Amino acid sequence: MIELERVRTRIAADLHDDIGSGLSRIAILSEVARRQVSADTPVGEPLSVIAGASRDLVDSMSDIVWAINPNKDQLRDLVQRMRRFASDLFNRSPD
Repeated sequence: MIELERVRTRIAADLHDDIGSGLSRIAILSEVARRQVSADTPVGEPLSVIAGASRDLVDSMSDIVWAINPNKDQLRDLVQRMRRFASDLFNRSPD
């Protein structure tokens, strides 16, 4: 059991550090590039799509890391996560 927790902790840390930071970097760089070109240029729209997709992937990665992390195996952690999710969902403005 202890070894399994160590593996889960290592996987969560690796995902967060390596993939999460890489996706965050893509999101930031594509947003910076998008702001440096005018909206009517051919690359404006693809840069917006890249920025949005990478932000969505960062959010998904955060969910995966949270689920793998053995330090989040308590019911109170699940309840807190569900409350945060519900709050985010209900506070979104309609598109």
